[in-house]
Amino acid sequence: MNKKNVWNQKRHGTRRGVNVFARFRRFGIFCGVLGGLALLVASAASADASGGAQDKDGAGVTFSKQATSKEVGLPVYTGAKPHKDEKEDSPSVQMGIWGSSFGFKLAVMKLESNDAPDKIAEFYKKALAKYGTVSNCSEP
Repeated sequence: MNKKNVWNQKRHGTRRGVNVFARFRRFGIFCGVLGGLALLVASAASADASGGAQDKDGAGVTFSKQATSKEVGLPVYTGAKPHKDEKEDSPSVQMGIWGSSFGFKLAVMKLESNDAPDKIAEFYKKALAKYGTVSNCSEP
Protein backbone atom coordinates (compact mmCIF):
# COMPACT_ATOMS: atom_id res chain seq x y z
CA MET A 1 0.00 0.00 0.00
CA ASN A 2 1.34 3.41 -0.89
CA LYS A 3 0.88 6.61 1.15
CA LYS A 4 -1.97 7.89 -1.06
CA ASN A 5 -4.06 4.75 -0.48
CA VAL A 6 -3.48 4.91 3.27
CA TRP A 7 -4.45 8.61 3.30
CA ASN A 8 -7.64 7.92 1.28
CA GLN A 9 -8.54 5.04 3.58
CA LYS A 10 -8.12 7.25 6.67
CA ARG A 11 -10.08 10.08 5.06
CA HIS A 12 -13.04 7.83 4.13
CA GLY A 13 -13.01 6.26 7.58
CA THR A 14 -13.22 9.73 9.14
CA ARG A 15 -16.07 10.72 6.83
CA ARG A 16 -17.94 7.57 7.76
CA GLY A 17 -17.63 8.58 11.43
CA VAL A 18 -18.90 12.08 10.64
CA ASN A 19 -21.85 10.62 8.72
CA VAL A 20 -22.77 8.44 11.69
CA PHE A 21 -22.58 11.48 13.96
CA ALA A 22 -24.75 13.48 11.53
CA ARG A 23 -27.34 10.69 11.51
CA PHE A 24 -27.45 10.65 15.32
CA ARG A 25 -27.75 14.44 15.36
CA ARG A 26 -30.66 14.35 12.87
CA PHE A 27 -32.32 11.60 14.88
CA GLY A 28 -31.91 13.69 18.05
CA ILE A 29 -33.43 16.75 16.37
CA PHE A 30 -36.32 14.63 15.10
CA CYS A 31 -36.96 13.25 18.60
CA GLY A 32 -36.77 16.75 20.07
CA VAL A 33 -39.32 18.12 17.60
CA LEU A 34 -41.58 15.12 18.15
CA GLY A 35 -41.32 15.55 21.92
CA GLY A 36 -42.05 19.28 21.62
CA LEU A 37 -45.17 18.56 19.59
CA ALA A 38 -46.27 15.99 22.16
CA LEU A 39 -45.87 18.60 24.89
CA LEU A 40 -47.91 21.10 22.88
CA VAL A 41 -50.70 18.57 22.36
CA ALA A 42 -50.68 17.67 26.06
CA SER A 43 -50.77 21.37 26.90
CA ALA A 44 -53.73 21.87 24.58
CA ALA A 45 -55.57 18.94 26.14
CA SER A 46 -55.07 20.35 29.63
CA ALA A 47 -56.07 23.84 28.43
CA ASP A 48 -59.27 22.43 26.89
CA ALA A 49 -60.02 20.64 30.14
CA SER A 50 -59.52 23.85 32.11
CA GLY A 51 -61.78 25.98 29.93
CA GLY A 52 -59.42 26.66 27.02
CA ALA A 53 -57.82 29.84 28.39
CA GLN A 54 -54.60 30.77 26.62
CA ASP A 55 -51.64 31.62 28.82
CA LYS A 56 -49.76 34.46 27.11
CA ASP A 57 -46.45 33.17 28.53
CA GLY A 58 -47.08 29.56 27.44
CA ALA A 59 -47.75 27.69 24.23
CA GLY A 60 -50.45 25.41 22.96
CA VAL A 61 -52.39 23.77 20.18
CA THR A 62 -56.14 23.87 19.62
CA PHE A 63 -58.16 21.55 17.44
CA SER A 64 -61.95 21.25 17.46
CA LYS A 65 -64.63 19.97 15.11
CA GLN A 66 -66.83 22.90 16.12
CA ALA A 67 -66.55 26.53 15.04
CA THR A 68 -69.10 29.32 15.38
CA SER A 69 -69.69 32.39 13.25
CA LYS A 70 -68.07 34.44 16.01
CA GLU A 71 -64.86 32.40 15.72
CA VAL A 72 -64.95 32.65 11.91
CA GLY A 73 -65.51 36.40 12.14
CA LEU A 74 -68.45 36.50 9.72
CA PRO A 75 -72.23 36.21 10.12
CA VAL A 76 -74.06 33.12 8.86
CA TYR A 77 -76.07 33.77 5.70
CA THR A 78 -79.80 33.86 6.46
CA GLY A 79 -81.32 30.47 5.70
CA ALA A 80 -77.98 28.70 5.32
CA LYS A 81 -77.57 25.34 7.02
CA PRO A 82 -74.49 23.24 7.85
CA HIS A 83 -73.29 21.11 4.91
CA LYS A 84 -71.89 17.60 5.28
CA ASP A 85 -70.44 15.63 2.36
CA GLU A 86 -70.75 12.38 4.28
CA LYS A 87 -72.60 11.35 7.44
CA GLU A 88 -69.46 11.42 9.63
CA ASP A 89 -68.22 14.80 8.32
CA SER A 90 -68.12 17.87 10.49
CA PRO A 91 -69.52 21.06 8.94
CA SER A 92 -66.99 23.20 10.82
CA VAL A 93 -63.50 23.04 12.24
CA GLN A 94 -61.09 25.25 14.11
CA MET A 95 -57.41 24.81 14.76
CA GLY A 96 -54.62 26.93 16.06
CA ILE A 97 -51.16 27.04 17.55
CA TRP A 98 -49.77 29.78 19.75
CA GLY A 99 -46.70 30.69 21.72
CA SER A 100 -45.64 33.66 23.78
CA SER A 101 -44.92 35.90 20.78
CA PHE A 102 -46.78 34.26 17.89
CA GLY A 103 -50.08 32.65 17.06
CA PHE A 104 -52.13 31.21 14.23
CA LYS A 105 -55.83 30.37 14.22
CA LEU A 106 -58.05 29.01 11.46
CA ALA A 107 -61.83 28.63 11.80
CA VAL A 108 -63.96 27.31 8.94
CA MET A 109 -67.68 26.65 8.51
CA LYS A 110 -69.18 24.77 5.55
CA LEU A 111 -72.72 25.96 4.80
CA GLU A 112 -75.26 25.47 2.02
CA SER A 113 -78.19 27.53 0.74
CA ASN A 114 -80.71 27.35 -2.09
CA ASP A 115 -80.23 31.05 -2.92
CA ALA A 116 -78.35 32.27 -5.99
CA PRO A 117 -74.53 32.43 -5.63
CA ASP A 118 -74.51 36.15 -6.59
CA LYS A 119 -76.91 36.96 -3.73
CA ILE A 120 -74.78 35.03 -1.23
CA ALA A 121 -71.58 36.65 -2.55
CA GLU A 122 -73.09 40.13 -2.13
CA PHE A 123 -74.04 39.30 1.48
CA TYR A 124 -70.49 38.22 2.34
CA LYS A 125 -68.96 41.13 0.40
CA LYS A 126 -70.82 43.50 2.74
CA ALA A 127 -69.80 41.43 5.78
CA LEU A 128 -66.13 41.39 4.75
CA ALA A 129 -66.08 45.17 4.13
CA LYS A 130 -65.51 45.78 7.84
CA TYR A 131 -62.03 44.24 7.40
CA GLY A 132 -61.08 46.45 4.43
CA THR A 133 -61.41 46.53 0.66
CA VAL A 134 -62.93 43.36 -0.76
CA SER A 135 -61.42 42.01 -3.98
CA ASN A 136 -63.35 39.83 -6.41
CA CYS A 137 -60.84 37.35 -7.83
CA SER A 138 -63.36 35.80 -10.24
CA GLU A 139 -63.36 38.95 -12.41
CA PRO A 140 -60.55 39.31 -15.00
